Amino acid sequence: MSCSFSAGQYKGDLAKKWIKFCKDKIPVAKGRIAHDEYQSYYFSQFVYVLGDDRYGAMFPNEDKSTWLTWSKYKETMYTYLLEQQDKSTGAWTSGFIGPIFTTAVNLTILQLDKAILPIYQR
Repeated sequence: MSCSFSAGQYKGDLAKKWIKFCKDKIPVAKGRIAHDEYQSYYFSQFVYVLGDDRYGAMFPNEDKSTWLTWSKYKETMYTYLLEQQDKSTGAWTSGFIGPIFTTAVNLTILQLDKAILPIYQR
């Protein structure tokens, strides 16, 4: 999804199927699975690009309270990430790969709203 959206592919049937699958199957925050740093990194980029209104434009008949939006995702994910951070070092040490990688990924997720890097701009 992240690659598809980065390439501007928002409206196709395949993109809609992927969005539905990801919305229903990817756990956000608690209940995440092994290698979830990769999943969180790319899924966060996708939801960031999705923003707060693109899901509704793609699925206009869905109840707004069920939309996948950046605001709802960010609130849940940011809270989770900050709870999991080691307060004495500032790192995230619970990752499967290691603390350096996990910390880099989580910091990248936390700065998406700033859109500093061109790849993360909407």
